[in-house]
This record gives sequence, structure tokens and C-alpha cells, in this order.
Amino acid sequence: MSRIISLLLVAYGAGAPALLAQCPDGSPPPCARTAAHAPAPNSIAVLYFNNISQDSNDVYLADGLTEEIISRLGQVERLVVKSRQTVIRYRTRTGEDPVSLGRVLGVGYLVNGSVQRSSARVRVRVELVSTVAGRYLWGRTFDRVDRDILAIEDDVAQAVASEIIGRLAPGERAGLTKRPTSSLAAYDHYLKGNFYLTRRESRQALNEYRAALRLDPASAAVLGRLGLAYGFLAGATFPGPGRDSLLSAGFAAANRSLAIDSTTVDGLLARGSLLVPAPDCPIEAPRCLQGAMDALRHALQIEPRNAETWHQYGRACFIAGRFNTADTALQTSLSLEPDRAASAWLLGQLYLLMRRFDEARAMVDSAIALGGSDDYTNTLLSDVKLAQAGARITQADVDSARRWLLRDTVAFLVFQITADARQGDSAAARAQLDTLVKRLPHLPENGPDYSGLLALAAGDIAVGSFDMGISLLERLPRNPYSWLWLQWPTWDSVRQDARFRQLEADVRPE
Repeated sequence: MSRIISLLLVAYGAGAPALLAQCPDGSPPPCARTAAHAPAPNSIAVLYFNNISQDSNDVYLADGLTEEIISRLGQVERLVVKSRQTVIRYRTRTGEDPVSLGRVLGVGYLVNGSVQRSSARVRVRVELVSTVAGRYLWGRTFDRVDRDILAIEDDVAQAVASEIIGRLAPGERAGLTKRPTSSLAAYDHYLKGNFYLTRRESRQALNEYRAALRLDPASAAVLGRLGLAYGFLAGATFPGPGRDSLLSAGFAAANRSLAIDSTTVDGLLARGSLLVPAPDCPIEAPRCLQGAMDALRHALQIEPRNAETWHQYGRACFIAGRFNTADTALQTSLSLEPDRAASAWLLGQLYLLMRRFDEARAMVDSAIALGGSDDYTNTLLSDVKLAQAGARITQADVDSARRWLLRDTVAFLVFQITADARQGDSAAARAQLDTLVKRLPHLPENGPDYSGLLALAAGDIAVGSFDMGISLLERLPRNPYSWLWLQWPTWDSVRQDARFRQLEADVRPE
């Protein structure tokens, strides 16, 4: 249980997961959801452009151009644009029948393209296909010197949007032609940084964004992305001085971005995400969380269809105890990008804490289907199954847990202790608890996330040693994160205890 929460506190976002084909019931993720309806007439998917340059390293240019066009088209409210995370799954299927591929993606139009750089020139071929009629509608070839790549993006985005929705309003045209920098050399580094950032290769992304800033120090967009890169790297770093320094550097970049342009979505997203958690006020987390929610709400006012911002806003609301708002935000994130394993995973936790166990199971199944099976998702699955089974847990449940939890992990020991206790085998439960104690001799020094302390408390409470379990819980730090830990169903058997209620009141968020 505690490993899931600890990851929630430090994780900044989700990487590009290894995607599976379907949910356990055979339906496409998110699991247990309704089938797709007919595509909206203004819906579009921009498939990843092929790199046909002689230099295979130019793939960053093809990917970057694709992602920038997706981003620009996404600014037009009259268009329904599939996200990068959705279309990246189909990058090798461009030769398929457009009607079939359009049905799979649920869109009325597909954009295909290729990029070829040779010497100092770039050739970009683009075509628009109707997936409903199954016919080619429009195509163009842009053959320019490579310094015109920004102009090519402007032209492609405007041409595609105009073909689908007709005459563009001035505001729509401005959004389609907004540039992160006017320097072509800086933009090349920016594209490379984005290429690495989407793959969570954060150190390489940092290097490229720094190179871009040396050429254009006043680019708010690049500074915002730099802040995001620092945040992703911090999320993959164990809590301590190293992570705090990364978070501080991320704040500096985000604040510089917003000082230049207070409406920069990446700057607001970086600041909001970095504030959960902030390195300088772990005890005063309500202030940090409120700052995070304020920044993320501002970002959503500017760009309301940004799935990552909705995810981070839901995450901040979850930690702040605003569960209903978190539910809405995370559902919105998933509706915009149904392939977001991180949002499904977080909804699984949220529904578990809200005691909506069947929905929690459906979301965990979605997270597994989308992102594969890892320790954190499997631990959450075990907690959901324990909550679903209640007092009716069987040996079959234990045998099933062995298939997704390694037998010698702390998570499995807690599962086994709980199962033995609920089956009435107190001797076996206490023997397993002794094994757990030997595994975790130093508390709470065994980790800043207090995972060992929470595991031992869960074991003690499972075997009926309520006073010992609550004594361990009383050693938790006094902040809203501890309040979140205390909402886990693990503690329901002692939730009415006077000491537990006092502890919960002491750490409740404002």
C-alpha cells in the first residue's frame, strides 16, 4: 500500500509505457467503458510523419514537426484532435486502409506525412484523407531551405484546419502560427529537447533546452519545458538533497518562464506540478498544494484540452483531499487521452480511498492494460482485491496474489498477513509478521516515504495489535500526505478509535 502512495508523492508524470492490446474483458482501454461512437465530423488524427532522410538521426525532426502540428491544431476549439499519446501507437500503421484506421482511432480525418532533409533543404509531404469517405482529399509538398521549418509548420497547420472547418477566425489563425522561438537554431534544440522529453530521457532534454536558451534566453516556452524536464528528472530521483536541488532548478526555470509570459502553459504546468511536493515546505503542504492548484487552474483556463494539465490538477486535488474534484479532473484527462495509464492508475487509488471498489478494480485493470504490470500497479491491485474480498478472502486470492506480487516483497508479506488473519489463522499471521519485522528493523529511518512504518502498522492492525499499529502511525509526519495515507481501507478496523481519530484530525488538510 505505502509504495503506491510514495510514488504518488514523487512521480511527476507518466513515461511512454509499453502498451498492451486490450483489457481483460477484451475491450479497448480504458477498461469497462462504453464502446466508441461514430467519429465527430471535425475530428482528426495527425499520424507521425515518416523520416525518409538519409540520416536516421533526423527522426527528431519528423517527430517534432508532427507533435508541433498536433499541438497547434489542438488550440482550435472547432477541431477535435487526437493526442500525441494516442496516435503514437499507430506510427507503423500508415499503410493501412484509412477507413479501418479511422474507425480504430475514432476520427473523421487522418493526416499523413513525411520529412526529408538533404543538405540545407527540407521537403515535407502532407496529405489529408477522409476516413468516412475513404478517399484522398488534399496534399501538398513543401520544399524549402531548412531555416523555413517554422513557416512550414505554420502553413501545414493552417491548410489542414481550413480544409476541415473552412475559414479561420483571426484568433484561430494566431493560435496556429504561434511560435516558441524566432531563432531557427534554438528551435532545432527545442525540437530535440521535446523528442527526449516525450521519451522521459530527461537529462538529454535538459541539455537541449539549455542549448536553446543560450541562443534565445527569453523564450518562455523553452523555459517552461526546461522546468518540466527538471520535474520529470526529480520524479525519478530518490527523495533527498539531490531531488530537492532538481525541484529548485525546475522552479527557477518555471518562474523565469512566467516572468516573461504569464500565459505560458508549460511554465504554469511546470510550476503547478513542481509544487506537488515542494522542496521547501513539506510541513506547510496546504500552501504548496493551493499554489499548485492555482497555477494548474490558470493553465487550464488558457488551454482547456491539455490532458497532462488535467492529470496534474487531479493529482494535486487528490493529495489535498478534494476527491470529487480530483475525480472530475482525472476523468477529463482520460477522456482527452484514453491511453493515459498514469491517470487510470491514479483513479484506481482515488476510487479505492472513496470505497468505490469495483470502479477501482476497473481502473487498475485499465492501467495494467495500458502500461503493463509493474511493482506499483501490482501492489495497488493487491490492495484493491483485499478491499473487494473483505472478510471473505480465500486461499485462491492468496494464490492469485503470488502471480503478480513477488513472494519475498513487503507488499506480499502484508497481503499474506492480512489473508491469514482474515482466515482465522492467527499463528500463521503472526509468524509472517515476525518475518516482516526482521525485514524492516529500522523505523522510520528506512526511507523518507515511511513505507516500512506503514507496512508494519498494517501488519499489526491485521493481527489485532491495534495499539501497536496506531503507535506506529503516530510517528508519521504532520502533513496532508499523512492524512492521505490514513484514508487507505487498511485502517478501517481502527478508524473509530479515539487515538486514530485524533491523529487523522491533526494531519487533515485545510
